[in-house]
Amino acid sequence: MANIKYNIPENVYQGRQEHNRLFRKARNSAMNNVFSKYGIPKNMGNKEIKRRVKYHNWFARKAIFYHRTFVDRNNKYIEFLMNDKVFNENKRKSLVILSLELNNGAVMAVRSPVVVSYLLKLVNLFQGTANKPAGFFVTRYFTRQLKSFGKFREDAAMIAMLKKRINFLRKLRREYFLTLTIRNLNRLMDDMFPIPPHPKGNTAAKTIQKRARGMINRTTVKKMKTVAGRVSLTGKR
Repeated sequence: MANIKYNIPENVYQGRQEHNRLFRKARNSAMNNVFSKYGIPKNMGNKEIKRRVKYHNWFARKAIFYHRTFVDRNNKYIEFLMNDKVFNENKRKSLVILSLELNNGAVMAVRSPVVVSYLLKLVNLFQGTANKPAGFFVTRYFTRQLKSFGKFREDAAMIAMLKKRINFLRKLRREYFLTLTIRNLNRLMDDMFPIPPHPKGNTAAKTIQKRARGMINRTTVKKMKTVAGRVSLTGKR
């Protein structure tokens, strides 16, 4: 199986495995010596230092693959990967890959698994289309619809609509996907599953509505007071 999987002689494969094992052993031993020298508890060193090195190396490989600047985003992405209170490790890595794919750091603020799944599905659908990065098409035709006030929407109406789009894309991939262009698919989804209005609404329109409601309420109260006064006067007579 090893020969088939790696297409290299068994002795060469075993030699690489042994080399990697010895390297990991030497690296861990060196780091443990540093922890001991500076009085760093082993548990804390493993969690804070070794994990950071692990994510640093992982992100460096991904950044090179997506041709993104490593230095500018290094700390932000590694701190996000270190945050085990946000999703699990696989979901955090998916968000980092999405942000690299779309060249958009706003993706890392997403906290809804449905939004993450929708974006990943779109990227996977159009991977390598027309010899351009998938992120170009996704950003241009889809992701701008999901944003409001500079960030991705995660309100209940949006999540419900995205679930329908995800199910639709699954069926479409199996049956009719090859006959549709990205632009036509975008129009089709807009017709079948339109983006719901943002619950917060437009600020200016909201202010006008608030003022209108205030005027109506003041008029209603004024009329009620007038009617009450007339009734009381009639009763006294």
